[in-house]
Amino acid sequence: MLDTNIILKRLKTHLNVKTDLQLSKILKVKPNTISSWKKRNSMQFDSVIDVCETHHIDLNELLYGVNKLKLPYAAEGKDNVGVKMISSDMQFQYVLQSEKILPSLRAYHFPFLDHCEIAFQVISENMTPTIRVSSFAICQKANLLGLVEGNIYVLVDFNKGIFLHRFKSVLNAEELLFTSDNSFFNDKIFRRESIGELWEIKAAYLGNMLSI
Repeated sequence: MLDTNIILKRLKTHLNVKTDLQLSKILKVKPNTISSWKKRNSMQFDSVIDVCETHHIDLNELLYGVNKLKLPYAAEGKDNVGVKMISSDMQFQYVLQSEKILPSLRAYHFPFLDHCEIAFQVISENMTPTIRVSSFAICQKANLLGLVEGNIYVLVDFNKGIFLHRFKSVLNAEELLFTSDNSFFNDKIFRRESIGELWEIKAAYLGNMLSI
């Protein structure tokens, strides 16, 4: 769960500062801006990402509470339990025949992500800079009744494709509103009935992949 207060506490720890005033100077924002972030449980990710890059802070640890992901290793055993990696060139096939595609894929293990089952390669810029294009969004199975405001999800519409968005609100009994972290993209409405699969993103991985 992405909780602004927790993220800011982690950021202070990494930067070795104790007060919002000290943090605001590093982020180059006004002190009351941080107070506003806490109240709204949302934040300006551009400023945070820039600081993380400057100070070499791992985003997976900051945003998701997991250590820096190591190169995944292939799972062994007949059950092949682990994370199935859905690369960009396989997503069309997954939408059409997910039940046939998954069993043929090798599973990989990531440290600290034992309950994750699948990872989708990101092909849209709508969630940058939080999750970059070409990275893999590592996911855990979710359901529509457990949607958490502010969390990021992968939505699989078997008619239209695979989408990655941050949950914003329930509009009515049939419609859900999702948003993007990239301000160039508009909010998007999904009908509950159109969502064939829902996955909550627990981490993002960008690196040299083993054969998938």
